[in-house]
Amino acid sequence: MIALTEVIRKPLNMPEVRRSKQRPYRRDALKEELAALEENDTFKLVDAPENDLVLDNTVQFRVKVGSDGAITRYNARVCARGDRQVYEIQYLETYAPVAAPATVRVFLVLVAKFNLHVRQGDVPPAYVKAELRERVFKRQVKGFEKAGHEQKIRRLRKALYGLKQAGRAWHMDIDRFLKSLGLNTARASTTRATRVGCFLCDYTLTTSSLPIPVIPRWRKSCSPSVGSTPSRTWALPTNSSECNYGARHQTR
Repeated sequence: MIALTEVIRKPLNMPEVRRSKQRPYRRDALKEELAALEENDTFKLVDAPENDLVLDNTVQFRVKVGSDGAITRYNARVCARGDRQVYEIQYLETYAPVAAPATVRVFLVLVAKFNLHVRQGDVPPAYVKAELRERVFKRQVKGFEKAGHEQKIRRLRKALYGLKQAGRAWHMDIDRFLKSLGLNTARASTTRATRVGCFLCDYTLTTSSLPIPVIPRWRKSCSPSVGSTPSRTWALPTNSSECNYGARHQTR
């Protein structure tokens, strides 16, 4: 048996994109990403400040493949050069808690014990929903500047991937949202609100009856281009293979 395959190498920078055979697809993916960020009101065009540090960009390119190994989508993610941020000027606190494996295990044990309904989903992309308090500027992506405003830069209104405080901004934002629903976080784990578990941009909800009331309000709070995406995957940590729950506890 002979298999003919093509290795798709992930470009590390824009020059590599221009030399890539997948250049048209990569450029279209980047255009879609920039359009989505503008629709999300992530930044606004301003004149370059005289005394403020302006961050550079990096663009991460990825591909999604289907179950047959064929490419289904080209993705691009615009990130800020957070490694060049200045402490106490462009960021302060950076700590953001995430759900520990023990918290997830306890969560699933309670689900199995009380035969609860579970819904797992994703908030894509999570960080760019969080409001940014600090004054942060970044340059436009080279080669994709706004026509007629090539000399201007972007002031961030919301967090962007790569910023040191992006994770914390997202945590504070989701924490306020959950508390607005009347949920309370646990003292031992601030990532566990009553009936809601959150790990980075993924969330897991459980209730004794369907439908789960949080999801419609969650979707309503998100911009039209982003929202919660229910998933039929297992909500188990990668290092917890010893946990084995029945098929009736799989997310639906």
